[in-house]
Amino acid sequence: MKNVKKLLFALLAAFISLNVAAQVPVALYDNTKIYREALELFDHEKYVPAKEKFEDFIRLEKNPQHALRINSEYYSGVCALYLLHKDAEYQLEKFVLEHPDSPWKQRAFFELATFNYQKKSYKKALEWFDHVDMKELSNAEKTEFYYKRGHARFEEGDKSNARVDFFEAKQNESEFKQPALYYYSHITYEQGDYQTALEGFLQLENDPVFKALMPYYITQIYYKQKKYDEVLRYGPTALAQAETNATKRVPEIARLIGDSYCIKENYAAALPYLEQYHAATDKAEITREDYYQLGYAYHKTSQWQKAVDSYGNCDDENDELHQRSSYNMGECYLKLEQKEYARNAFEDASNMTFNPEIQEDAMFNYAKLAFELSYNPFHEAITAFEEYLEKYPNSKRRDEAYEFLLNVYMKTRNYERALAALEKIQNKDNRVKEAYQVVAYNRGVELFQAEKFADADKSFDKVFTYQINPVVSADSRFWKAEVSYRLRDYNKAIQRYQEFFTEAGAYNSEFYGAAHYGFGYAYFKKGLDEDNFDLSTNLFTNANTSFRKYVDGSHAKIPKK
Repeated sequence: MKNVKKLLFALLAAFISLNVAAQVPVALYDNTKIYREALELFDHEKYVPAKEKFEDFIRLEKNPQHALRINSEYYSGVCALYLLHKDAEYQLEKFVLEHPDSPWKQRAFFELATFNYQKKSYKKALEWFDHVDMKELSNAEKTEFYYKRGHARFEEGDKSNARVDFFEAKQNESEFKQPALYYYSHITYEQGDYQTALEGFLQLENDPVFKALMPYYITQIYYKQKKYDEVLRYGPTALAQAETNATKRVPEIARLIGDSYCIKENYAAALPYLEQYHAATDKAEITREDYYQLGYAYHKTSQWQKAVDSYGNCDDENDELHQRSSYNMGECYLKLEQKEYARNAFEDASNMTFNPEIQEDAMFNYAKLAFELSYNPFHEAITAFEEYLEKYPNSKRRDEAYEFLLNVYMKTRNYERALAALEKIQNKDNRVKEAYQVVAYNRGVELFQAEKFADADKSFDKVFTYQINPVVSADSRFWKAEVSYRLRDYNKAIQRYQEFFTEAGAYNSEFYGAAHYGFGYAYFKKGLDEDNFDLSTNLFTNANTSFRKYVDGSHAKIPKK
């Protein structure tokens, strides 16, 4: 580039020299020799002696408006720039001020801009670039101008305008084309124009300067475009190249491949890449999301303990990720048969509201485990299931929860609440219906023993809501008769004992014998209450018959009194 400038400068200087020679005295020819020598040294990039010669000419030529002196002032300033003299900028700035109409003015602006660019004084470089008239530059210089101004803008954060400059700079073959293409593609990548960026980066895959960076960018663009199949196709090769070049992007490429496999739900294939990422990344840089993803991959490949260990790194913040990891830890602990830990994990997840679906499921699992692990009187399990049903009255697990609660109440012999739980089960199969019979029956017996005969009678009535077990139905008839007997309503007692004997399950009832005994006493008591007492009446005859059946082992089972 400097050679192009020098050629232009030399031609212009020669043209000016010829014109001057026709106008000046012969005495100046010795001075022009010094000028020509200085120019020749400049052309050969011998800037130290060239600058000295130019300064000699300036001292000899007293006319400040002499064309060759003006040329010499310009060249002296340029030499100072190339030699990095401290006063170089001052010299060229002074030149521009003193010779505002000089054809070298635009060249001076360009040289000052380039000088500051090379010093990385990008803000000042941009100030000088703004003074350059593009029409005064050759095509090659225009490419250089666009690249350097674009890079200065990039460094100063003006990436939108830098993108425009880099676009122009990459159009022509030059030393600036590839770096301009890189920066242009990088900016489009940052601005979310991934396809344009991808097209540029693919052109740089084999560039000796940029090829080490390309595998990461290309893989990441495919990932951001959600082209996960492309990530899985291109990624492993990119990873191998990055490993060969020992770039710091190796872990990140591995993570992108692993994550793409996870998205495709191929967790076994994802694990080696995720493990590589974790092994090669500083612990301080690994996020909670990274640990969760690794834990989930272990989880899905049945590596329960490893999953728990990874999930354990996600509980330091109160958020949905914490809730999810706690729930998943509960599942893993169940697989490890560590139910106490599983219960605690589900309880933790159930106490967070970030994901209502997870919260509900966690609360249900916590309640189940509380039931399995609790001992009498099952307070924790009862509280857990009652809270679940109160919070989720329309849950799809509603009936299942009531069944668990029923089991808790049965184990604690809390028949009243067990019956209430059964009544709330909406979809009752025969198993639940039979349980309803049994619980209603037991509640009735419980009330009978407490001498709450009216309430007991109502509970025994509920047994007939679902007549699945004929023996339980018969037993309830017996106790209803006993209720009437205890209330001294002997007529109703006699009627109810008769109803007992007509039940299909009566003969198999443990109260079959006791029913004859009670039936006899009901007749006997009724006979005693008659106004005209007569032992020969049918009442005493029927009583005698029933008592005989009671003691007849071939007709009755002896009641368990």
